[in-house]
Amino acid sequence: SDQPLLKAGGFAFIATICYEDAFGEEAIRNLSQAAFLVNVTNDGWFGDSIEPYQHMQIARMRALEAGRYLLRATNNGVTAFVNPMGKVIKQAPLFTETTLTEDIFPMTGSTPYSEYGDKPVIYVLFFLLISLYVVSEYFYNKHR
Repeated sequence: SDQPLLKAGGFAFIATICYEDAFGEEAIRNLSQAAFLVNVTNDGWFGDSIEPYQHMQIARMRALEAGRYLLRATNNGVTAFVNPMGKVIKQAPLFTETTLTEDIFPMTGSTPYSEYGDKPVIYVLFFLLISLYVVSEYFYNKHR
């Protein structure tokens, strides 16, 4: 956790390997220091299924949550560039050896997710569960 971020082109970036990009709070740990995100993965074991596309959707969320460009490189899955709004701006087809290039812009700043993480959602769900329990107890006791 105290390891400095890697750099490319003079800019620090957050690197995730394979399914590390499935954990949003892990991907934003050092976001204030990072100009963009990089995900490198082996999607080969998914074969010709929907899984490489699903894994790409997960990675897109990290770009949106972080407000940073995402550069994603795979051995035969979905290699792509994703903008800070989570939109795929360039993508290579599956099982095709290719090179993708795109201009990206180093980003700074924070997003609500990078500031608060999953905590607001957990608090709201907890509140809803408690409310549901209270309401159900009320109606159960009233109609007894």
